[in-house]
Amino acid sequence: MPPYFAFGTDMVDADGEPATLVDHMWMWTDAGRAVAVPLAGRTIHGILVGGRSGGSGAPAGFDAAPGSGAATEPVRREDSGVVVPVDRDPLSVVGVATADGSSVPALALVEHDPDPGPPSPAVLDIVIAAARGAGLPAEWLDYLTAWRRAGRRVPDAGSTAGAPASLAELLEVPGVVEESALRSPFGFMAIHGGSLEAMTDGVARRAAEAAGASYYGVLYPDTIDVHLSSTAYVPSDSPTLASFLGHVEVVVSVHGFGRVGHWRSILLGGRNRDLADHVGQHLSVALEEYDVVTDIHAIPAALRGLHERNPVNVPAGHGVQIELPPRVRGLSPLSPPKGPDGLSPPTRALVDALAAAATTWP
Repeated sequence: MPPYFAFGTDMVDADGEPATLVDHMWMWTDAGRAVAVPLAGRTIHGILVGGRSGGSGAPAGFDAAPGSGAATEPVRREDSGVVVPVDRDPLSVVGVATADGSSVPALALVEHDPDPGPPSPAVLDIVIAAARGAGLPAEWLDYLTAWRRAGRRVPDAGSTAGAPASLAELLEVPGVVEESALRSPFGFMAIHGGSLEAMTDGVARRAAEAAGASYYGVLYPDTIDVHLSSTAYVPSDSPTLASFLGHVEVVVSVHGFGRVGHWRSILLGGRNRDLADHVGQHLSVALEEYDVVTDIHAIPAALRGLHERNPVNVPAGHGVQIELPPRVRGLSPLSPPKGPDGLSPPTRALVDALAAAATTWP
């Protein structure tokens, strides 16, 4: 039978050579396994098991079906110990490329329309360790690591006990960083930056620098997984915030979110609806594959950013609260690879569009 292309937990203790499967994307499913999803332009790195000329094709975690009468009939052995025949899995013969450029027919676990699901941190660590041990490229390890955010824990109500209750308390927490740069009266801010709503500070800072605009950010360390409500960011708790809000006339506050049904949605809330329309026009041109929502009634109530104490509405001209999904921030496993500037192309387009909106605002 053909050799087998392993790229998930089946790489553990696998005896083979590095190989790639082009025009397929690695995805973890809600069934608890890695699969290859056909997608032009993407590549999966893994291990070719069983040799180029074939063999048993059975990697670690596969063995003969009990009572099958055929020692070479592979089955998948789940972590639970349950033995599952391969014919229950969507195994397909695909062409994988080896390091010397040879194309080898191999069996691989392929699904065309799987339901994605977050891997457990422990299982993902196993996959990453196996990939590293097999000598797979560093950029592939980065891709696998990006799936950690897909499984990030959502804190329950009880987990907020002892969390900072005010901006003053938050700024006393070790590792929290407050940033500010006063330039033009147009401002960008990221009050949940750092490791919390990742890349929001990077987007706001880059857009501000490109536009000569002002910038304010609060960067959370990875030791804090609950965020301070926007309405708790009161100027009296921070001279730096007070100075920023007193300096700018309008502001774009950059946030991150993730909701089922909104993975390609960019939401523009806040009280300055003229500015929301202006920013939305720039984003719609730059990010055609995303749904830029400027209709305040189409935005979930909790994400509209309309409260008067929300710092986005404190400047004289108020502002826009922009909610960005993981993909456009370059954090999703579905995000295109980073370019030479360290940004995924949609993230670069986002930064440029925000800077253009700032420099063309009346």
